[in-house]
Amino acid sequence: MKFFRILSVIFCLTLIATPVFAQKKALEKADRAFELDQYNHAIMLYQKAFAKTKKNDIVNKNRILFQIGECYRKSAQYKKAITQYRRAIKGGYAEIEHSIYFSMAESLRFMGDYEGAQENYHAFLELEPNNMVAEQALASCSQSAEWIKNPTTYEVEVVKKLNTRDNDWGPRFKDPSCTQIVFTSTREGATGKKLDDWTGQRFSDLFMSSQDKKSDWSTPVLFDEKETINTKANEGEACFALDGNLMFYTFCGNAKKKQSGCKIYQSKYENDKWTDPEEVVLTVDSLADVVHANLSEDGLRLYFTSNMEGTHGDLDIWYAGRSDVNSEFGEAKNLGPTINTAGKEAFPFLRNDTLLYFSSTGHSGMGGYDIFKSVGENGNWGEPENVKYPLNSSGDDFGIIFYPGEDRGFFSSNRDEGRRGDEIYSFVNPQVDYTISGLIRNEMTLQYIDQVMVEMVGSDGSSFRMLTNTKGAYKFERSQIRPNTTYKIHISRQGFWDEEGTETTVGLTSSKDIIHDFSMKPVPKGPVKLPDILYDLGKWDLKTKYQDSLMGLIEILEKNPRIVIELASHTDYRRIAMGNDTLSQLRAQSVVDYLIARGIEPGRLVAKGYGAHVPLTIEKDLTFTANKKTFTLLAGTLLDSAFIATLKDKDEQEAIHQMNRRTEFSIIRDDYIPEDNNVKNPVVQISKVEDIKEIDFTTTPNGLPLFTTVVNGLSTSLAVDVSAKENLIAYEEAMKLLRTGRVNKNDFELKEKAFTEDGDILDKSIFRIREIKIEKYIIKNINVRVQKELEAPLILKKSDFDQVGSYTIDNANHKLILK
Repeated sequence: MKFFRILSVIFCLTLIATPVFAQKKALEKADRAFELDQYNHAIMLYQKAFAKTKKNDIVNKNRILFQIGECYRKSAQYKKAITQYRRAIKGGYAEIEHSIYFSMAESLRFMGDYEGAQENYHAFLELEPNNMVAEQALASCSQSAEWIKNPTTYEVEVVKKLNTRDNDWGPRFKDPSCTQIVFTSTREGATGKKLDDWTGQRFSDLFMSSQDKKSDWSTPVLFDEKETINTKANEGEACFALDGNLMFYTFCGNAKKKQSGCKIYQSKYENDKWTDPEEVVLTVDSLADVVHANLSEDGLRLYFTSNMEGTHGDLDIWYAGRSDVNSEFGEAKNLGPTINTAGKEAFPFLRNDTLLYFSSTGHSGMGGYDIFKSVGENGNWGEPENVKYPLNSSGDDFGIIFYPGEDRGFFSSNRDEGRRGDEIYSFVNPQVDYTISGLIRNEMTLQYIDQVMVEMVGSDGSSFRMLTNTKGAYKFERSQIRPNTTYKIHISRQGFWDEEGTETTVGLTSSKDIIHDFSMKPVPKGPVKLPDILYDLGKWDLKTKYQDSLMGLIEILEKNPRIVIELASHTDYRRIAMGNDTLSQLRAQSVVDYLIARGIEPGRLVAKGYGAHVPLTIEKDLTFTANKKTFTLLAGTLLDSAFIATLKDKDEQEAIHQMNRRTEFSIIRDDYIPEDNNVKNPVVQISKVEDIKEIDFTTTPNGLPLFTTVVNGLSTSLAVDVSAKENLIAYEEAMKLLRTGRVNKNDFELKEKAFTEDGDILDKSIFRIREIKIEKYIIKNINVRVQKELEAPLILKKSDFDQVGSYTIDNANHKLILK
């Protein structure tokens, strides 16, 4: 602060000196030229002002360096601009003018130095966080590098016969045969002899070149040597009606002491000469620029570029219509925010009246002006698409035109840092190729599905089929996809509903990789219920007449040799002498014993008797009959003793007791490794449920109790943290639940928004776990938050773990003691 106060005092004291007045006046002139876009003239004035600025006037010296850099940047002399910016930054000017980092980044990006550009965008964003323009430009650096690495099939070549060391741009076909081309140039031979303060070059004129039978272009000549069209001012960017006898072009006057914008003029070719030009009035604002005319094929719409009132940014694309080709154009209309941005949109070109090509600095691009295309339908224009590298580059790319019905043409560019200024390039897409590819996901889990049969049938009678890979991807190659053909795509896989889609190459004029992704809906799976297995009162042996009813379960186990199941037996809550826990355990084990006898490996079977601990919860509304009377249970009803006690009808009570007396099986793992066949007569231990009052646990590295458990049917472990405020689940554990279908997108608070594009769960996402089993104890319906790098697969807070009942923790002996 002290430094700046002293500097301020010195500055104020020296205001009375004559050199200071001279410096101030020089600066004012330079700033005025800069505001008028006279960058070449402004550079000269700033240099004079710099020479008159005292050495200790650091602030103004740095400001002048910055302004000179701005002049160079705005006139596409990026290397010179960077030199000035670096001098100003070295002098500390970035502390005063943060945007110098942005200007430096822009210049480096326009030169193709994306790494250097990124460094300066980051420096700017540290000083000006959340600047959307800078963030978009920063993202485009990585995007641009990728486009250069993977270019489109277009081939680009400079047209030497049409170019000079001066600026040459804006090619347009003059005649329907496309053998004459008219473009803008500041080359030697232009009508005006003076230099333009904006460019430092000659004032621009229209030039023309013709193509001979060998397709060679002639040496360009002035389009109109009679000075009817070309004058001592700036002319450029011509377009023609289909017959070539009506021309629209840009005129920028240079009358002294008169400020006006550039305007569009028209002229007709009559009696072997061009008529005197007349302004096409598209705005009443004399200071507004109206440039870059392009006429629709029917001659009823004129597209153009302007900064008139109503413009979204610096320059927008507009259009004006008329009822017939002899009438005047009506009110100008803006193409709207889909096309126009806060930046600059210019050089519109209408192809087949359904494709709009234009250049933009506002949409995400490679640097400077990039060429974009938009598809029009019913008067509306679709989201613009960048035509990418090599049609676009880090420099300014603009003024594209196409040969009618072909994927070739010309455009302008000052790429390679514009060492030779704007030049005219030709382009061609030598081969039009198509592919059809996509990814197939499970709609509920958002995971990719492999082994999906994809069948494609074309309208030409061709057909192809393939299976998706492990990443759910399919692709039909170029050799399989033909032009002007419509394809029906049918997909199928066991366990999912079939899906269909349609893609077409009809109307496509350039190569395209067509993407068609699918989401497959799983076939709904009901609860896996065992057939009724009845036992004598107080008995648990499996009667012969019920053994055959287990054949369906045996078939499932044989077809899926890697699954491990839990056989769960439940009783109603009414007490019996031996205890419901013991009875249910023995009944579950009787089923396990039978399955082992039928050849199922013991390691794949777990018998659990839950007694009356887990009364049934009604999943959806249920209507049933008991003793010829009809009753209804609502979804979510828990059939526990408290609920049954509220029922007055004995028949309804007995029917609900019967519902609670059930045997179920669930898949708890799908990673079983078959046992050694040489091992015979394995011993199967029967655990007595009524004795399970103590549950062993280990500990995490931080000493939290760690229990073996089953979460939604998946074997895992959980830790209990009495200090935790929420339940946490490790990312990998959450992905296991998702991949195995034990949770799906509907279990997540944010539904689809909880996932990345690849189906990975976003960190901090919250979802619901339906059931956690610890021995015979059940924890239901808890929310967990996904977190990376946990010390246990699952960490529960005490209030949710308390669902197991009353307990104490014996840390010394690593036991949970249930009361």
